[in-house]
Amino acid sequence: MRIADLFMRIRDAHLAMVESLGSSLSPEGLLDLVMKMLKNVLGLKGCGIVVTNGGGLKCESFVGVKKRTIEKDKFHAEGRLFDYQIGGMKAVLYLTRKTLSKHEVRLVNEVVLRLGPALRKAIDGERQRRRLRSLEREVRTRFGRANIIGKSEPMRRLFVLLEKMIPTNLPVLIVGETGTGKELIAKALHYEGPRSREPFVPVNCAALPESLLESELFGYERGAFTGATDTKPGLFEVANRGTLFLDEVGSLPLQLQAKLLRVLETKEVWRLGATRSRRVDVRIIAASNRNLAEMVVANQFRADLYYRLNIVTINLPPLRERKEDIPLLVEHFLAQFSREFGDPEPKSISPQALKVLLSYDYPGNVRELKNIVLRAYAVSGRRIEAGNIEFPSPDIAIRGGTTLSLKELERQAIVTALSRTEGNVKAAAKILGISRATLYRKCGRLNIEIPRRRQ
Repeated sequence: MRIADLFMRIRDAHLAMVESLGSSLSPEGLLDLVMKMLKNVLGLKGCGIVVTNGGGLKCESFVGVKKRTIEKDKFHAEGRLFDYQIGGMKAVLYLTRKTLSKHEVRLVNEVVLRLGPALRKAIDGERQRRRLRSLEREVRTRFGRANIIGKSEPMRRLFVLLEKMIPTNLPVLIVGETGTGKELIAKALHYEGPRSREPFVPVNCAALPESLLESELFGYERGAFTGATDTKPGLFEVANRGTLFLDEVGSLPLQLQAKLLRVLETKEVWRLGATRSRRVDVRIIAASNRNLAEMVVANQFRADLYYRLNIVTINLPPLRERKEDIPLLVEHFLAQFSREFGDPEPKSISPQALKVLLSYDYPGNVRELKNIVLRAYAVSGRRIEAGNIEFPSPDIAIRGGTTLSLKELERQAIVTALSRTEGNVKAAAKILGISRATLYRKCGRLNIEIPRRRQ
């Protein structure tokens, strides 16, 4: 075989490998591969390449020789430099041997010139990987434990339990009133856990009718029912290798509870109208604002499903039981709103306004606090004052989903009236339809601190 043919075969084999690996290697990794190939094929002591573009991109590789050695004047007498334009980029190739045969020069030229598309793929692939890593960091920052705010005793116990559960794949049942942050806990369990690179799929079981919920969870085959013109995978399949978050799981009908239990036991899902099952690997995180144990006793929830979901239970305390966390939550929300509104720095809140916030019981929990602070942020100046705080009326609190006692309703009505009048007892009593003396007695009985009026 002629030397020229041998060189061409070696060149073609290496170029095919380089072009196939372009998108899977970093730019520096690709250049390292090419430099090692040239060094071995040409029998060089060493070689190096520097690639730059007008946008400040620079990638380089040196094999068998150090960059500072190449840059010395002596090298130019002993070595050889090649200048190329590849894919809109400038490349400078350094070889430690000055004399090359025409076949070697041809091989070098074709290798470097054909390096352009593969290098472009490597650069694009590296950008995508960096973008993905950036998005992953952003997701972890947004949904990680850093966004679960609190230093009260109930929250400290919660953090200890989260620390133990995050590295596992165990099913978790999150129990708490509406607005306590059940989905935030579920996202922290997923995005900081071993399945963080896989899908997190939430579904609100109370928001969908039974017929639609079954097809959403398990999917269906074409022709399974009227209107099923295409095959659709269910959310179990969408969440494969990831996490399926079943919010308000207590709203599941008993028939669907049986199907859910079968999936948990067999790790197989049957689409509607299917003739075979599909394997799924899904971590289940369920949440409920109802007492599932009581529902089991009342035959409204399957006991066997409850035991499967209730391997680990996370109980979220209502905000009224951890009021010492309200200042931290308010500070967190102010910082968040400043970013959303594009303000150079967060607004401050007066001590009197903070006292007003601390006096309320929040039947809607953290979600309600966030909405109240958001409204105050929107209508206030550089500082949120007590007059900017407005609570919903008691009848709205009842419709919000939490049934309050008459004492709690009375307390909220008084706190709201005092807040709206900025501590003006006479005006608050007029709103409530009672005398000032009666209002003072009720404040004393209910331990309500009357805000000081601004001077």
